Amino acid sequence: MSSEMAEAIRQLIYEKGISEELVLKTVEDSLMAAYKKRFGTSENAVVRFKDDYEGVEILARKTIVEELDDPVLEIELSEAKQWSDEAEVGDILELPIDPREFDLQEVMLAKQTTRQNLREISRDTLYAEYHSKIGEIIIGYYQRERNGNIYVDLGRVEGVLPRKYQSPRETYHPNDRIKAYIVEVNKTKTGPQIVLSRSHAEFVKKILELEVPEIYDGTVDVFKIVREPGYRTKISVYSKREDVDPVGACVGLKGIRIQSIIRELEGEKIDVLKYEIDPKRFIRNALSPAEVLDVHVLDEGRRLALAVVAEGQLSVAIGKQGLNVRLANRLCDWN
Repeated sequence: MSSEMAEAIRQLIYEKGISEELVLKTVEDSLMAAYKKRFGTSENAVVRFKDDYEGVEILARKTIVEELDDPVLEIELSEAKQWSDEAEVGDILELPIDPREFDLQEVMLAKQTTRQNLREISRDTLYAEYHSKIGEIIIGYYQRERNGNIYVDLGRVEGVLPRKYQSPRETYHPNDRIKAYIVEVNKTKTGPQIVLSRSHAEFVKKILELEVPEIYDGTVDVFKIVREPGYRTKISVYSKREDVDPVGACVGLKGIRIQSIIRELEGEKIDVLKYEIDPKRFIRNALSPAEVLDVHVLDEGRRLALAVVAEGQLSVAIGKQGLNVRLANRLCDWN
């Protein structure tokens, strides 16, 4: 086997993270196929790799016999003696096969099959690696834009940030750093396609986990996040410990934590509020930043409630084009 093949094997094992076992099995299978094509069977063939894959040899296991019946599986005692003085009838000899035994076409075919199989293994390995990262945050760099979709260089693969998953606030330029959420991973002929998002509510949750240690360690839990990407996000949180203020933990000292998240979302407004089991108190909190005087449950079955605010707070409670009250409805699951 050429040093070129040895180098290809080493590269696949070390750079692409494909298991050594898998790469060697692929090479072995290809050589076995070429052997079978030449001799009609590969049952008696053995493939051995030299140290550090500097070469590979294929050996034929042959049984020593008095009289030759099957030249592929047997060897006559007189010929076997030329290989080993101690050869006896019934012993099995492993004899190296001269590469010239194979015609050039078979060798080329074996090489081609190996390359193809290794490419497929490489694609499958990458797919499995990124598929396990669905729901995680990844960082890449703006590469190009086509039909409103942004292609992101993620290192070994390319990600796509579709227009529908972009925030209307954001614009990008070549080589801009892009932090995004992995939504799905699809198999394609050229390798895995990583679909990214910056508009999902889950993206905000992952950013929160990075910025707020109490959320990351489970002291503070996120009840629900609702979002109108680019405009406003509402986050309801609660604490598992009496002595930890869940809203304070998310906002941080002098608002440092929440400011960091707002910067990541390019200035999108964020309301962090406390989740309450009592729907009246939860609705009151959900309409923040408006100050709510009272909440009346009109129809519990239909989850219909009336929130009372001071005249000056009405436009704040409703929000621009009704956005604040709409998000509050979705957050509490009440109208």
